Amino acid sequence: MDFTLPSDQIYGFGERIHATKLDQGAWTMWNKNKGPKLDDGYGRGVQSYGTHPFLLYKNPVNNKFGGIFFRNSNNQSPIIVFELVGDNIQTNLSYITTGGKMEVYFFFDGTAEEIIRMYQT
Repeated sequence: MDFTLPSDQIYGFGERIHATKLDQGAWTMWNKNKGPKLDDGYGRGVQSYGTHPFLLYKNPVNNKFGGIFFRNSNNQSPIIVFELVGDNIQTNLSYITTGGKMEVYFFFDGTAEEIIRMYQT
């Protein structure tokens, strides 16, 4: 499943040891019973105990936030690639999973707090 997001200001995929803002690359998630490593050598951080396949992004045009929650218990690897389009950076997000029942929820046009509240609800 592929998406184009309006900026490179993307946050999430929690329970990892990394900076809050996400970089380019694969963000593989798999439920496991294993303690975290501090660094995977690529600067993205390694997944900790649980998986939280939710991301928050900021639209630079209206300064509103949006969110996407990928609900799936199978192995999943969202891949983030930044692309310069004119004077703006956009994000190409490819969501790859090994199967399972997948539900995708979209949250639009709110503050970061409002989007996270919708996700938690």
